[in-house]
Amino acid sequence: MPPEACKPSMAYSVSGNVRNFTYTWSVSAAQLSGLCYQYLYDGRSRLVEKKIPGKAVEYYVYDKRDRQVFYQDGNLRGQHYWAFTFYDALDRPTATGTAEFDAPRTQMVAIIEQDGSVFQNNSIFYYSCNYGLFHVYPPSNLPYCKLLTYTYYDDYTQGGLSGYAYDNTQFSGIILPANNTVVAAPDNASLVTRGLPTGSKVRIMDPADPNGDNWLVSVNYYDDKNRLVQTQSQNLQGGLDISSNIYFFQGMLYKNILSHRNPNAVAIPAGGAIDLITDYRLENTFERNLGTAGGNDQVWKHTQKINNGIDYELAFYSYDHLGRNVLKEYSSGRNYQNYNIRGFLNSLAFDSYNLDTVFTENLYYDKGFASKLYNGNIAGITWCGADRNQYRSYGYSYDSLNRLNHAEFNQYDGSGWNKSDGYDYTASNITYDLNGNIGSMNQMAPNLIIGNPTIPMDVLSYKYAANSNRLINVRDNGDDYNELPDFKDGANHNNVNIEEYHYDDNGNLVGDDNKNLNSITYNYLNKPEVITVGGNTITYVYDAEGNRLQKKVLSDNGTINETWDYIGSFVYKNNELQYVLNEEGRARPVAVAVQDANGNQTGDYLTKFVYDYFVKDHLGNVRSTITSKPIDADYLARYELVSANVEELVFDNIANVRDIKEGGTTPDDKYAARLNGGEEDHRVGTAIILQTRAGDKFRMNVSAFYEGDYTQSDESGTSALLESLAATLMGGTTPGGAPFNESGNAAILQSALGNPALGDQLATLTASNNDVDAPKAHLNYLWFNDKLELDMAHSGSFQVAKNVNGISQWVNVGTGGSNIVDLSGQTGISDGGVTMPGNGFLLVYIDNQSIGKDVWFDNLNVENYQSEVLEEDHYYPFGLTLNTTSMQNGTNPQPYKLTTKELESNFNLNMYDFGARNFDMTIGRWNGIDPLAEISRRWSPYNFCNDNPVRFMDPDGMKVINGHQDELQQADNAMKAAMDDFNKKYDGGKTKDDFKGDKDGWKQYKKDEKALNNAIDAVNDARKDYDNTQESIDYYAEVDPQGFATMDNLTYKDFNSIEHKVDVVVTKDNTSMETYGGGLTTARINPNNGTISGERINVNINKNLLPYTDQLAHEFGHVNAIANDPVGYSQNRVRNCQDPLNRNAPSVKPAQEWQQRFNNKKSEYQKLHPTGG
Repeated sequence: MPPEACKPSMAYSVSGNVRNFTYTWSVSAAQLSGLCYQYLYDGRSRLVEKKIPGKAVEYYVYDKRDRQVFYQDGNLRGQHYWAFTFYDALDRPTATGTAEFDAPRTQMVAIIEQDGSVFQNNSIFYYSCNYGLFHVYPPSNLPYCKLLTYTYYDDYTQGGLSGYAYDNTQFSGIILPANNTVVAAPDNASLVTRGLPTGSKVRIMDPADPNGDNWLVSVNYYDDKNRLVQTQSQNLQGGLDISSNIYFFQGMLYKNILSHRNPNAVAIPAGGAIDLITDYRLENTFERNLGTAGGNDQVWKHTQKINNGIDYELAFYSYDHLGRNVLKEYSSGRNYQNYNIRGFLNSLAFDSYNLDTVFTENLYYDKGFASKLYNGNIAGITWCGADRNQYRSYGYSYDSLNRLNHAEFNQYDGSGWNKSDGYDYTASNITYDLNGNIGSMNQMAPNLIIGNPTIPMDVLSYKYAANSNRLINVRDNGDDYNELPDFKDGANHNNVNIEEYHYDDNGNLVGDDNKNLNSITYNYLNKPEVITVGGNTITYVYDAEGNRLQKKVLSDNGTINETWDYIGSFVYKNNELQYVLNEEGRARPVAVAVQDANGNQTGDYLTKFVYDYFVKDHLGNVRSTITSKPIDADYLARYELVSANVEELVFDNIANVRDIKEGGTTPDDKYAARLNGGEEDHRVGTAIILQTRAGDKFRMNVSAFYEGDYTQSDESGTSALLESLAATLMGGTTPGGAPFNESGNAAILQSALGNPALGDQLATLTASNNDVDAPKAHLNYLWFNDKLELDMAHSGSFQVAKNVNGISQWVNVGTGGSNIVDLSGQTGISDGGVTMPGNGFLLVYIDNQSIGKDVWFDNLNVENYQSEVLEEDHYYPFGLTLNTTSMQNGTNPQPYKLTTKELESNFNLNMYDFGARNFDMTIGRWNGIDPLAEISRRWSPYNFCNDNPVRFMDPDGMKVINGHQDELQQADNAMKAAMDDFNKKYDGGKTKDDFKGDKDGWKQYKKDEKALNNAIDAVNDARKDYDNTQESIDYYAEVDPQGFATMDNLTYKDFNSIEHKVDVVVTKDNTSMETYGGGLTTARINPNNGTISGERINVNINKNLLPYTDQLAHEFGHVNAIANDPVGYSQNRVRNCQDPLNRNAPSVKPAQEWQQRFNNKKSEYQKLHPTGG
C-alpha cells in the first residue's frame, strides 16, 4: 500500500518505560482504486486479476498446464481484444498475437478449460487448448486474429527458414590471433539444433497500414558447441543484415562481423560523394585480458573497421583491482574515473589531446558543501566544460525521505563561488506528496535581456486528481521567455481544476494542452505510434517485439518532412546515412575530396567515416560530443544568381543588396553587393551568425570596390546602422549554425542588439581603425558571449582601403589568407590573430556608413576551423538543459543527451524516448506508468529516479539504479545476459533424458550449467561483499566521522615535499588472515621519489570476518601512518623483508591506537543508539 493511501492516525499509551503505539488505517474505495496495488488469485494460486494505481484492471487466463495463454489490459479491453500466446507440446512459446473477442475473463477461462480437439484447426482455440502440437503453427490469417510473432525451434524447415542458408563467406579474410585463444568459425553451421530457437518472424506494425501483412524474418545458426555464430535478419528497407560471431576458446565474443544492406540508400550529399554505398561491412573486435594475472577476462581494446577502412582503435580500457573501469583512451582523448574509499565515484575527467580538459566532474558526499552526507546521497558537484577555466557547481539538499528538495547553483569567478556574473540555475522549493509526485518546483535562469538580473524561469505548481497519481495541470508563475527551454504554460487556464493532461486506460499520456499536443495513440505494447501536435504529426513504425524501426515527421499539410530509419546501429535520414552508433558514441560519414597522385583535388568526393565520442557524467548524461577529426566549414557569398538558392540558406540579406558589379571582368562574375549609407535598405549588407565553441578558429575576407577618390562626407551614424542591422537580421533566414527555433533566433538577436551600450561600442570599434580618405565601409565581426554580451576585446572591424592615386580596383578586406580569429582560449596565436575565449555567437556583416558613396562587396568568405568539441550540454537536476551553457556548432547535431537517450524536439515536444516510456524534462515526470511499478510500490508510477535524480538513474524507463554502483549493475546485467543466453540455448533447462543418445551434448550442458552457476555465485558473492563492506564503512563513518573524514581526504608528501591526494580502497578477500587479525594494508612506494603507486593504499579484509568495523579501524591506523611517513614505511619494509607481514612496522602502534579510539567511540555511540550498530 503506497504511503499516500495509508496516512494513519496514531495514538500511544505509556506503561512504565514502555510506549505502546497504535495505528489505524481507513482506506476508501477511491483510495483503493487510485492508489493501491490489488491482486486476485484463483484456486490454484495463479494471478488472474491485477490492478496497478492509475491503470485499469489487467486479466490473465491460464491453460491446464498453468501457461498464460490470454492477457488483457484496459486499452485492449476498450478495443475488444485479448492478447494471446500459443505453445507447443514442450511448453515453448510459438506464436503471439491479438484476438478480437468481446468476452469477459470468466468466459475465456471456461473456453480454455475445454479440450483443444473439439475445435477446428482454423480456430484460435485449437492452438490455445491443444497440448500436443509440435512444429505446428497457426496461419497468419487465422480468423478474428492478428498474428504478431512466430518463434521456430529445432530445425530450418518451418516458416520459410529453408529459404536462407548459412554464409561462411562472411568470415573470409579474417586473421585469427596466433596464440590459439580464438576458435575459428565453422565452415558449416551445426545441424544438431534440437531445443534451440532457429528463427523468428515478426510483424511490422505501421500505423499507416494497420492491416498490412508485412513481416521481418530472422534466422539463427549455431556451431557444434551451440554458440550462436550467425543471424540473418531482414530490415524494413528490404535489405538483409547478417551478424556473424567469432568466439574465444572460453566462449566470450572475440569478433562480430555485421553485413548491412539498405537498397534504398542515397549518397552523402555534403560535397557530393560519388560513391553510392548501399552495403556496409562493420567489424568489431574485442581483445581481452586473458593472460593477465587474476584473469578478469575484461575487454582492454575495442577496434572497429567499416568496409575497407582501417582497423580503427575505438577505445582502450583499464581497470582497477576491483574490476572497475578507471581509464578509457580514445583517439581524441582520455576519460578518467576515480573512486573514494566507499567505492563511490569521486571524479571523472575527459582530457582532449589538443584542448586540455573537455569535461571534468567532481562529486562530494561528506565534504566541500554545507551538507555532510554519509548515506550515499551527493552533497554537491562541481564541473567544468570546454571553456576550461569556468567551474560551476550544484549544492544539494534533501528531505527526510532522501528526495531532492534544493539544488543551489554557483559559479567560480576567480576569487570565490557566487552568482556575481549573472548566472543562476538554482532549482528550489521542490516539494512532493507522500507518493513522490512533484508538488512544486522553481528554476532560475540568466536573463537574456542585457543588464537585467537572473529570472525565475519556472515557478511551477502541480495539481493531481483526487486519490490518484495522475497529473491534472501545471501552473507557471515564472517569467515567460520563448527563448528559454523551460516549461511553457500553453494552456494558461485560470481555473486550477481544468484538466490539461489526459490519459488512457493504461495510464499513458494521450494529450498535453500546454504543448498543444492533441493526441497520442499507442500500440498494444504501450509504445506511441502517432503523435499529433497542432496539426503536425509524428508517426512511429515498430516491429511486434517493440523495436523502433522508423519515424516520420509530417507537417500540417501532410507533407513528409523527414523519415528516419533505425536499422540496428545504422541511423538514416531520408535514406541518407547519418551515423552508426557504437558503445562510445558514433561513426559519422563525411564526403572527403579525392586527390590525384600529385596531391591535387580531382573534384570528386568519397565517403569516409569520422568518429565522435560521447563524454558522459556519473549518470550517463552526455555532456560533450567530441570528434576525433574536426570538420572545417567554408561559407561563401558570391552573389551570382546561379548560386543564390544555396547562399540564401546560410547568409542573410543577399538578394536585397545584389546589383550589377562595377569593375567586373568575366561573364560568370556579374553581381556583387552594393551598399550606400544614405539608403536605409543598403546601409548594412550581407550577414551571417555562427554559434561558436571554445577552440573554433575563423578567417573572414571580402573583396571591395568603389569609384575614384573619396572625400569625407556625411555618415549615417551608429544609431541608423543598428536599425538597419536589426532589420537585416530579423527579416532574414535562420542564422547559420544556430540550433534554436525561429522564435528563439529572434529573441537572441533582440537581446544581442538591444543592449543600449552597443551603439557606442560599435563606434569605438570603427574609430580605432578609421581612414578619413576612404569610405566608412567595413567588414565587421562581433563576438557575443553566452549571455549575449558583446566582448569588445574579441570583436573587430576592417575598413575598406583607400584607392591609391585614385585608381579604382578590387581589394581584399579582412584577416587575409593566414590571419586567424581564434576562439580556443589559448594564447600565442601567430599571424596577428585574435584570441576569443569560451562559447557564444559570432556575427559577421558588411556595412557602409558613408552617405552618397557606393561601395561594392563581393565573395564574402567566412572559414570556420571548428574545434574537437561539436556539442556541449549541461542540465538542471530533473533533466532540463541549461540554456546558455549548452552549445552546439550546428554542423553535426546529435540528439542523444539525458542518460544518452534520444531527445524528440520536433514541434517543441522536448521529450526523451527511454524505450519503455517517454520522459518530459520540462516537468520532471514520466508520460506513462512504470512497467515494473510493482518493485517500487513506495513511489508513484510516474516518479522519476525516486525523486533523487542526481544520485539515481533509469537506463530504460523501467528500473532505477544507483549511479554509484554502475559497475556492479553492469556485472548484474552480464549475469542476467548469461542466464538469458543459457535459457535460450537450452530452453530454460534440461534433464538427462533430453540428451538420450547424445552423450557429448549432455556433457556440454552440464559444463555450461556449472559455468553459469559459478558466474551467478561469483556475482552474488561480490554483491554481498560490496553490501557488507558498504554497511561496515557506513557504520564506521557514523561512529567515527573524524576518522572517516581523515581517510576520505588523505594526502601524503613525496621526497620533494610535493603533496598528493591518495585514495583508500577497502576490499574483501578470501585470503586467510584470521591469525593476524583479519586484515592487511598494502602500499607500493617508489624508492626514487617517494610516491605511492597509483596514488592508492589498499585495505584488504578477510571475507569471512563479518562484521569487521573494529578491524577496519585498525587498518585505517596503518593507512594513516603510511601516508604520514611513506619514506619511513618503505625503508622499514626493506629492513624487514624476511617478515612478509611486517610485524615490526612503525604503523603497528598507530593501528592499535585507532582501533582503541574506535572502540571508545563505539561505546559512546551505542549509548545514544541502543538499537543501532
